[in-house]
Amino acid sequence: MPGKGGKGGRKIWPSGPSRRDASADAVGQWVDTPANSIGIFLGDVQYFVEDVLMLPLAHGIRYLLTLALDPAVESDTILNGSQALLQSLDSTATGFLDRLQPCPAEKPVVFVARSESEAEHSAMMSLFQNLQTLRFHVRCNIEVFAFAGPEPGSKWPYVFSWVIPAFVRHLEAAQGGTPSWFLPADQYIRNAHTPLPPPALSCFCPVRSVRVLPVFERSGDVYIFLAKPPASHGHGIWTTVGGGVKCGQDGDRDVQGACQREWAEELLVWPSPRAWEAGVEALQWVAWKANSPSWENWNNCKVPGSNERDDGWSSTAWQFVLASSAFFTETTAQGSCCKVVPDACSVVRKGENLVRHHVEGLPYVELESGAWFRLDLSTGSLYAPFPGAEVRGDLHEVLQSLKLRQQLTERLPEWGPFERGLPLQCSHLVCVSPEGVRNKLEIFRANFDSLGLTAQDSTARLIRCVSSGLESDAHHQFYAEEVQALLECRADPTATEGLSSRADSVLDAVLQNRNLRSSVAERTAKALRSVLGRHKI
Repeated sequence: MPGKGGKGGRKIWPSGPSRRDASADAVGQWVDTPANSIGIFLGDVQYFVEDVLMLPLAHGIRYLLTLALDPAVESDTILNGSQALLQSLDSTATGFLDRLQPCPAEKPVVFVARSESEAEHSAMMSLFQNLQTLRFHVRCNIEVFAFAGPEPGSKWPYVFSWVIPAFVRHLEAAQGGTPSWFLPADQYIRNAHTPLPPPALSCFCPVRSVRVLPVFERSGDVYIFLAKPPASHGHGIWTTVGGGVKCGQDGDRDVQGACQREWAEELLVWPSPRAWEAGVEALQWVAWKANSPSWENWNNCKVPGSNERDDGWSSTAWQFVLASSAFFTETTAQGSCCKVVPDACSVVRKGENLVRHHVEGLPYVELESGAWFRLDLSTGSLYAPFPGAEVRGDLHEVLQSLKLRQQLTERLPEWGPFERGLPLQCSHLVCVSPEGVRNKLEIFRANFDSLGLTAQDSTARLIRCVSSGLESDAHHQFYAEEVQALLECRADPTATEGLSSRADSVLDAVLQNRNLRSSVAERTAKALRSVLGRHKI
């Protein structure tokens, strides 16, 4: 049987494990296709190679495989980068390593090698599976899996069509067929870019990330706990505790396990047994959203049989948990904000030496402050105890679901009775960050409408917006949608006072600056042109 998409007239042997054909339709058809390729999913070990070994990933795999084959290295040894290579690889292992291709080349998350025969395939699998015996100070170790596919390619279409579906099937098989990470949608994020719901078949897309939201009620008011990274780490946006699911060797066992791990990593002051009421079942809510095909990411899954320019899908499992009375009392006793990392605790933060995280196993923390926000269950609006709070857009979109709020309303009496006391002073309506959502213009319009901006306020915001963007790198620039929304609020694009440029206007500043991403400059200029018709590009 000829190999699908293979080159040079290569053949693949007539036996092998079954898999779901990546060219099948959205419903999926089971076919017998022999495995002829091997993937090496690095997981968190990628960061060990980059931060500790400081090697290119291909060289790092060579080093790790040599250690894995060294009988002098104990199987339970946690590697710290100081282990010396006491032997070299034989010609067969070297030849197999030379076939590995980073996939994709721009951002390697997995390496792929294709074998020539069944015997060679077995030998290659036996060799690379030694990598799975290595241990590191990480939550997700190396995973080796087999799959069928054409000649390996280094671009994202190959990843979307072949590697990701194969790894998904591998995860499902490793769990004995239990769909722990393959959850149907409770909600999909509906907007102009996502007019249709995700396919009924959910097994093509594992849960990408988890979010933990402690909930507490006092005297009829409902509160949720959010956290914020330091100013040096983010943009001062309040978010939920959570993160990506750790798949592969020693990864998370299920959604609840992932939530507990993320909480333990981020809120070192309050372990989950103290922060959550033990034995109380969480309210789980799975939200799916369509992602642009230009988002080249391992978590942007496509339905088997999709076209290259079709949207990909990702899903997030939100866990609403009942906060303990002690957690609520201790956190609110510190004022409107509280610390989430103990002063005496040794941790690693962004910008610091991450080698200690990998070598000593110190926690890598991304959050510094926590606060309780009041949730209006009738509208889904959030209110902060201080002005100027901004929350992530994905949280806003989830809370807009009436069905979710109804379920939470029904669950609260089951979780009660709650303590009585003075309600928290949360009277400031939050703004929503458009980061991570596709309907950015709608978000900005809603924010500015709630703020009641005057023309003067809008002009000042426009100047700050463009000035800060021109001073930032390519990854921290303004959104063209923000400029458009400010213009709709009567901002004056001819104003120059406070503009960090010698340009005659905001439009000229955008056109003359070469550091702006072309897409930002083009869309911003289009919005400004509609107001300043006399300007020509």
